[in-house]
Amino acid sequence: FFSLCDPMSSNSPPDQSHVGPEISVTEPSGKHLEGDHQDVDVREKELAAREKAVLKREIQVVEKEKALQQKEQAVAETAAKVTNVEGKSKPDSVLIPIESASTKPKPGPTAMERAGFFSLMTFGYMSPMIKLGAQRPLQLADIDEPPMRVKAQTVMTKFDKLWEAQQQKKDPKLWIALFGMVKYDIMIVMLYGALYSVTVFTVPFLFPRVLDVISGKRPQWEGYMYAGIIYGMNIVGGIIQSHSQARMQGVALQVRGALSCVIYNKALKLGTDAWKQTTTGQVFNMVGQRVEQLFRSMPILQAASYVPLLVIIAFAYLFYVLGWAAAGGLVVLCIAVPFNYHITKSFRVFLFGKYGFADKRMTIMNQVLQAIRVIKFYAWENSFIEGIQDQRRQEVKISRKLSLQVAKLMVSQNFAPSLFQLAIFVVYALVNDISNVGIIFTSIALVNMIRQSFAILPFIFSNLQTSSATLTDIKKYLMLPEIDPNTEAGEGGRGEVRLRRLSLRWGKEADPVFTDVELSVQPGELVMIVGKVGSGKTSLLNAILQEGEVQGQLHVGGTVAYVPQQAWIMNAKLQDNVLFGKPYSAAYDQTIRVCDLRADLKNLPDGDQTEIGEKGINISGGQKQRISLARAVYQDADIYLLDDPLSAVDVHVGRRIFERCINGVLKKKTRILVTNQLQYLSHADRIYLLQDTAVLPVTLDSPEMQEMLEDHRGNSAVTKQAAQTAGAVDPGAATQDEEEQKAGADTDSLLSRQQSKNMSDSFSAPKNLSNSFAGLSQRLSSRVSLAPDTVDRLDRVEEDVARLSMDMPLPAELRRSSIASHVSHASATSCASAKQPPAAAAKPAGKLTEDEDRVEGGITWGTYKKYLGPFGGVCWFITNVLITTLQHVFEKGSQLWLGLWAEGRIFPGMPAYFFLSVYGGMIVLSAICVALREVQFALGSARPMWVLHESALQSVFAAPMSYFDTTPSGRIINRFTGDIQDLDFLLPLFFNQHVNMSFILVASVVTVLIAAPWFVVVVAVVYGLYLLFARYYAKSSLELRRLFAITKSPVLSHFQESLQGLGSIRAYAQQDRFYAEFRTRLDANSACYFTERIGFEWMRFRCNQLSAVMIGGASLCLIALRDYIDPSLAGLALSQAVLFVVVSSQATEFYIQATVAMACAERLSSFDSIESEEAGAMYQAPPDDWPSAGAIQLS
Repeated sequence: FFSLCDPMSSNSPPDQSHVGPEISVTEPSGKHLEGDHQDVDVREKELAAREKAVLKREIQVVEKEKALQQKEQAVAETAAKVTNVEGKSKPDSVLIPIESASTKPKPGPTAMERAGFFSLMTFGYMSPMIKLGAQRPLQLADIDEPPMRVKAQTVMTKFDKLWEAQQQKKDPKLWIALFGMVKYDIMIVMLYGALYSVTVFTVPFLFPRVLDVISGKRPQWEGYMYAGIIYGMNIVGGIIQSHSQARMQGVALQVRGALSCVIYNKALKLGTDAWKQTTTGQVFNMVGQRVEQLFRSMPILQAASYVPLLVIIAFAYLFYVLGWAAAGGLVVLCIAVPFNYHITKSFRVFLFGKYGFADKRMTIMNQVLQAIRVIKFYAWENSFIEGIQDQRRQEVKISRKLSLQVAKLMVSQNFAPSLFQLAIFVVYALVNDISNVGIIFTSIALVNMIRQSFAILPFIFSNLQTSSATLTDIKKYLMLPEIDPNTEAGEGGRGEVRLRRLSLRWGKEADPVFTDVELSVQPGELVMIVGKVGSGKTSLLNAILQEGEVQGQLHVGGTVAYVPQQAWIMNAKLQDNVLFGKPYSAAYDQTIRVCDLRADLKNLPDGDQTEIGEKGINISGGQKQRISLARAVYQDADIYLLDDPLSAVDVHVGRRIFERCINGVLKKKTRILVTNQLQYLSHADRIYLLQDTAVLPVTLDSPEMQEMLEDHRGNSAVTKQAAQTAGAVDPGAATQDEEEQKAGADTDSLLSRQQSKNMSDSFSAPKNLSNSFAGLSQRLSSRVSLAPDTVDRLDRVEEDVARLSMDMPLPAELRRSSIASHVSHASATSCASAKQPPAAAAKPAGKLTEDEDRVEGGITWGTYKKYLGPFGGVCWFITNVLITTLQHVFEKGSQLWLGLWAEGRIFPGMPAYFFLSVYGGMIVLSAICVALREVQFALGSARPMWVLHESALQSVFAAPMSYFDTTPSGRIINRFTGDIQDLDFLLPLFFNQHVNMSFILVASVVTVLIAAPWFVVVVAVVYGLYLLFARYYAKSSLELRRLFAITKSPVLSHFQESLQGLGSIRAYAQQDRFYAEFRTRLDANSACYFTERIGFEWMRFRCNQLSAVMIGGASLCLIALRDYIDPSLAGLALSQAVLFVVVSSQATEFYIQATVAMACAERLSSFDSIESEEAGAMYQAPPDDWPSAGAIQLS
């Protein structure tokens, strides 16, 4: 046998471990049986000789191992001395972090940390990455880690203290804890906002002086000085704005990290009553949707740092220029602001309604993904699709109403400044003569500043409302009750379990599961818990784990390992599922052996490095349970809580696991075994019976146990009779029947203490062979001190023994070749594996989960078509462009009308009310155009919300099971939460604002060119560079946003997996490790977003410099050519140049954001490329006479 271990041996027979003889179930003849008896005698002699050789070899191996242990002990003693000298102690165990599902960002010093002062001021350290992104798609390894101040660990160190302080108060405020965490950053942002307001106000302040220079009232050299000041202040303003936004992005990431982590950490602590008040879908949506909504709104709230100050300064200067005429405009704003606030206040109502339907939709979606195999098996797809679509239909209705409210708000914020401007000119015309062009266009410039500030105010109000709603929900969740067992500490030693007057309820108001439980387990005992189905056996283990409402005295001495009845398997390598955070050691191989997993590892594509899918999708129920048991064994705990671990495995496998594992390597451990396998009761040190909410100590002779054993015996008899009635079966079924007969015999022996009736003569030969091999198997399995390679070889012999003991009679030569081939392969494998590292790199064959699909390059026209198509097609687009053009024609025309009126160049002698009436009419027509455009967009934007969701939903439900086996559910959930949210909120907002701002820019440029046609060169260069910078950065931005979406999927997958395995995580006290992994994945996701936003500030800074060139160049040209330019046109051109500066950065940002947000439509559309099941299979109804016959056909 051992000569076969030599890899150099040339006499090893070929590997036939996977080739089995064809078995035919026939009645054996007497001559056949006689030959088999002779073969059995020969095989018994051969096995006896091999046993002697094995024992001799074992003695040699043990001696070598003792010598090795002595050396290791000497090394350990030396290390201990060194440790004592250093004053440090080595921890008993080290938890290994979970292997992240995605590659981590680039470690080491970041580009920001290495940058110098000038690079930091200009964001120049981002240039290499943006250049790289323009050359090829960026990868996660190209991205630096996020700054330390926004990492989850740093954030939670501050937030936990602040939130704990708030929880001590009667009415804790979540927003106060968040503000305290970021208050210094907020103060810096507010300082930036104040400085930015000063720089922006410089242009209107110098506006009348520049116009005086153009009119010849001031010397020309003053004009050049003013132009230089305007240019310099715009440069400074650009720097301040970019750094203010960058700082605010850091604040947003800190808030997001704190809320995401505190929600996850809270989920690990929620008690039974808490889960009655919320659902996993709602908790999941808090991280997937609510926190993201708040996170996206934070940068917009940055405008609150300067908009109020800007409005105050503008009003103050208006009063300085126009006097009390500005009070007319103030009255208009005093009416408009409360009106706008009333509109934004309704947002909260709509958002609460939308969030409610979104929670219900995602709860159904989550349940569907958990049970997709059953749903497809019963062809229930249509029913669940209708259920999800019903919730989505309500969402879209609310979204449409919300869009109409936004349209109302947009009309107000466009019409109110124009009405404000009309009011101040009406009052001014009644008091003074309008003949000063400088006053007119200075007022227009100030009103434009107020207009843009007023345009941002609705979004500030809206985001404040949504943020308030989000924080209210999160605070309500954080105040849910945590696990509070209310148990008293009992007395006892290590490895001891004591329960005194213990009671358990699943909720404070629920009926007790059991009361006054008295149970004591001594170290090393095997205690078995039995009872009828639903009697509370699992609940008793949960009470020991302090799950639920537990009261009484409880002592659990030492560490605990828990094997739940429903095995929880992580989406990770099989080895990682077994190690479960502990370092690899030699005990791993023994754990695999005693849990009967060696044969499974051989059949898996990459052994223990094979990736296990979500919920163990690619392994059987028995394999899940054995992996769960191996996880517990490897933990080397003091106490083992085993919730019927043998129920999911075959009877013969269960017997081996019980002998080798539960009553083998765990012999000296405290074991509490819940079981329905009554044949093992004779091995128990104590037996407890659960009956009528009571836990009764019983013996095998107790009346209650006699009744239960009688019931079990009757069930076994029924099973046996059914098997005999079934007739000829396949070999596997025959084996199962034989094992069930043996199990029934074990129960009979407990009742009668006699041997059960012998099996039929046709099975006598294999039975004798089984008994002979069983003796060798029992002796070998008891020798736990063997070396790992020896144990491996002996395990293979045992597996062949078990196989022969279960199979039908075979010809002697086939049995002989089968054993030889298995022993040869096992020996060769053992010797080869001894030379390999224990955790080799995973082969591609062992990888189950596919990488998330990622489109590279820009957004395709097909994606734009899928989103814009449902809006209304070409007619909708042409109508929208026409209405928007008319809006800006009326708006610019009204301003030009005022300039011409002030100079008296048109309709001289006409009264003031005539000019004011025409001006007012143009304002009203402009407002009507705005209303038509916004309503058209609001109604049109609701259609893509429905169409894209429906298409994605249908594609997912039509996908084959292989798609769900290889795709984490968190990835699918991510698209139906985060991407749908972007589709409903961000994409319509950014797209609409992008179109609106683009028209404002074009109108401003056209107005400047009308006043100074020769300025076309500067405009062409500046505008061309704008587009160049935007498109150059858009490539990197789009890839970073795709990476942000991709790295978010592992965050949600880990959250969902943690919620599913909450009981096991708590039992093994692994909350800290899973929490640390959540923070790691969140940091990787934050790195993508932070890089994208800092990259945008890189582009914004450069665009602001171009804006400074634009307004500085316009001022220089107008001053240099003052003798050839009409003052009214010059004033209009300069006011539009000022508007260009204010709008340009917003327009560029909305362009980038709209392009990036379009990635959500791209990701949802990617579901259309999933391979679908056979067309019509999901919808085809069977004929009326179906089924006419029963048959299964495989082709």
